[in-house]
Amino acid sequence: MFTTDLRSQITPYTRQQANWGGAACCRMAMNGYPPGAVSCNINQATIWNYIQANNQEPGVGSWGIGWWADPYAITKTLNDLCPPQHSWIDVSGTDKNVVLYTLLRYMANYKYASLVCTFSHDYWKTLVYYKTSDDPRVVNNPTLQRIGFYSPDNGSYSEIDGAIWMVSPSYWGAPCNGQVCGQNWNNKWVGLGEPPEEEGSVEVESISRVGKRLIESKEASKIAQEIVAERRSGKSEFLARRLNGMCAGTPILVRELPLCKPKKRAQEVRYYVVPFGNKYELDESDSSSVRLSVLVNAYTGRFEEMTLFSQPVHYLSGQEALRIAARNLGYKPREMPGVELELVAQPSQSVVSAAVPAWSVTVAGRTIHVAQSGQIIGNLALPTYKGG
Repeated sequence: MFTTDLRSQITPYTRQQANWGGAACCRMAMNGYPPGAVSCNINQATIWNYIQANNQEPGVGSWGIGWWADPYAITKTLNDLCPPQHSWIDVSGTDKNVVLYTLLRYMANYKYASLVCTFSHDYWKTLVYYKTSDDPRVVNNPTLQRIGFYSPDNGSYSEIDGAIWMVSPSYWGAPCNGQVCGQNWNNKWVGLGEPPEEEGSVEVESISRVGKRLIESKEASKIAQEIVAERRSGKSEFLARRLNGMCAGTPILVRELPLCKPKKRAQEVRYYVVPFGNKYELDESDSSSVRLSVLVNAYTGRFEEMTLFSQPVHYLSGQEALRIAARNLGYKPREMPGVELELVAQPSQSVVSAAVPAWSVTVAGRTIHVAQSGQIIGNLALPTYKGG
């Protein structure tokens, strides 16, 4: 196995405005250059302004909805405001396996973070960790085991199973769609790094995320606890100090919404979110504050994701979500007609992610969504500018 780990080298930053994800990722990268390079701690407003002045496909154009921060502007900002030892290059392409290989080899060669876009390229992320079967500088077809990134949404760290990363709509499951993210990057997977001396392609295990029978929640909890114990006992000081003292809470079942409505009824992806917290650290409702979550496939029991939150998270109960929905729809909680309630994830909003799903509440045929923050979202799939 081969690992590149830049988690301690890179400082995570949260975006200071709702659409400043690209600026926050630039700041992470520039302030975390490796030894021998000169890092730069530049404020996000300065970075944002430079990006806006250099976007090639901003706002709304003849193609549809463009970018808050497009790859050209991000690349130019990194090279101009904080020149690296080598150079930042937009290596986006139509083969996601080739693009990812380029980024992993770049990170192994030079110890720089890589910047990528996820969720059909709505959001910038900063890649800081990966584990492969072989060193990508030696073997040009390594198998991706895990990959980790910092999110500018909230400064959290997420570690994703390699196969899940490649197929999930939350990550690299689909390329940039030209109708909603410009023409230059249409049908491409977006990544910034530097082309290696030799071409290659990442491989991943072929998996299924659907099935006919759900595993029990207690089995998901056991799997998640074993994963946390394994990570805690590993060689990573970054994880060891953050996982110490974490206890598992009650798993919650989530349905992953597809990117597009399928033409035929398809099997649905479901997974358990297993929350972890310190039993001595309570939130305002006297529940354990959630510092960590592990996602386990609800059919196969396969590990899908682990997220370390920068700030404690409170998961709303179904009853809490119903009370919020009733109050805003003008009903009494026990008098709402035809109520349907479930947890869903479609990370098209900054307050919703795979690890922090939303409650879908249907009342008398009308559906609204209640985020874990208590915020009501009318439609999870509202279009947004790319690169936020």
